[in-house]
Amino acid sequence: MTAPAPGSARPLTVPENVTTWVATSFKYGDSHDPALAEKFGTLFTDDAEVYTPLGMSKGPEAIVAMLKKAWEHGSTSHTAKAIYTRDLDFSDVLAQGVVTMPGPDGQQMSVNFVAQINFVPDGCGGVKASLWKFMPVS
Repeated sequence: MTAPAPGSARPLTVPENVTTWVATSFKYGDSHDPALAEKFGTLFTDDAEVYTPLGMSKGPEAIVAMLKKAWEHGSTSHTAKAIYTRDLDFSDVLAQGVVTMPGPDGQQMSVNFVAQINFVPDGCGGVKASLWKFMPVS
């Protein structure tokens, strides 16, 4: 995946640890598997804040509880389409994509979304999120 360089039309290659984090978070979040819900929590820092249409959750334990609550509303499938950044180190990104989820009438619907994600190094070559703001857009 590539992103436009800040102030330039030259694309940057999104670091593998960022694309892996995004793909893994969607895999775990869409799984409805309690074991993967716990792994979802490990993707975040101890003081991470996550904002979704269900509200704000702070810290991995609350984030996992929010995920399990979201699962009560039905199956979802998230697909990232692009990752943008304003920082050359990709510490602050905007992921754009599509989520398929149950609509008000119970039928599956697709909704565009953006997610602001702030990353910090995890000390093992990967990243953890300290902020995730998920926003459906029309």
